[in-house]
Amino acid sequence: MERDPYKTCKKCDLQQIWIPQEIWRNLLTRLPIRCLMRCRCVCKSWRNLIEGDQFATPKQFMAFVNQDMTGYAVADEDGQPLFQFYWPPYSTSHHRLVISSVNGLLLLWDGLDDNRDILFIANPMTCEYTELPPLPTRRCLYGFGVSKLSGQYKILCVDESRFSHVYTLGGESASSWRRILAPLTTRLPTTKPLWDSVTLRPSLDYAVFLNGNIHWVACDLENNFLVCCFDLETELFTSFPLPSLDVRILIHPEDKRSVFLYLGYRLCILEDQLCLCDTSYPRNAAKIWKMHNYGDASSWIKEYDFKSPTYYTTPLKVLTNGELLFTGHGGLFIYSKNTEAYDVRGFLQQYCYYYFPSTTIYIPSFLSLKTLGIHNVQSLCFY
Repeated sequence: MERDPYKTCKKCDLQQIWIPQEIWRNLLTRLPIRCLMRCRCVCKSWRNLIEGDQFATPKQFMAFVNQDMTGYAVADEDGQPLFQFYWPPYSTSHHRLVISSVNGLLLLWDGLDDNRDILFIANPMTCEYTELPPLPTRRCLYGFGVSKLSGQYKILCVDESRFSHVYTLGGESASSWRRILAPLTTRLPTTKPLWDSVTLRPSLDYAVFLNGNIHWVACDLENNFLVCCFDLETELFTSFPLPSLDVRILIHPEDKRSVFLYLGYRLCILEDQLCLCDTSYPRNAAKIWKMHNYGDASSWIKEYDFKSPTYYTTPLKVLTNGELLFTGHGGLFIYSKNTEAYDVRGFLQQYCYYYFPSTTIYIPSFLSLKTLGIHNVQSLCFY
């Protein structure tokens, strides 16, 4: 027996057409992201559809820091802002970074002053954010990911000490960071751009997340570069070599210790594979290596080698036509292997802090921070 496509509203006695949930879900997924956020407030049935497990928003956007430093923004692949948000108090004096994004959650860094740094977790789709406990150290390397089995979201903080620190969102010890012993055989290099012969930068950097592990560039006791991994499930450290690189070493004029040109080597994720972007030498040259078999050091293959229009090349994604989308100095560029040339795609009103670009690929989701057991959830402000 077929279902009657009409039903009568009990409040107004008017007939309304009945539409299957599958059709509503298909229609809602076609809406612009800002409209989708508003549709959650129309009725409970729409809210349940949008926040349900079967609802998917496969579109990828970009999250970045505004150039005026007043807050954060989400834009499309052409650099057109979709919405902008911040949290009170409203201020232009802060230094900010977008560190990474996992399942629609953003890890954001805010340097309020010279004595205090703060990390935030935010989901602009649900208009939620939470401030993490005070950091155990300053100017360290940050990583954000989710464990494979338990599904716990964790933040990793690595500095030059013998210990690293882990914070679990919504965990039993959510009021503080946990200290774990770091490997004695690896360390963070000092950050320094090749063309800057004087200024040394603090080790403020961030790692990338893939296959349940957080990855970053480190070096061993013999000054060899490698990839250091942190398994979010077991909380154990491992490492594997980088491809053969032309490593250039400078000597610190005061303590005579080795200073690596660390800013030239940055990890990234392209097509769900671990990649290394090498912009160390020569200037404006970009070489991107891809690890085709995860964890196999012999599977590094050079995928791109081109002259970049910017010093700080940050690969973002490979487009459906095989072209590479990357950013630097606020510009969005596309490199084509076929023409061996790049074109300007658009511009981001992007802010860079200590030479670190602040743009990440962002896939929206309606994962609520409250469902993760987080209690100090607050509301974002939009403008």
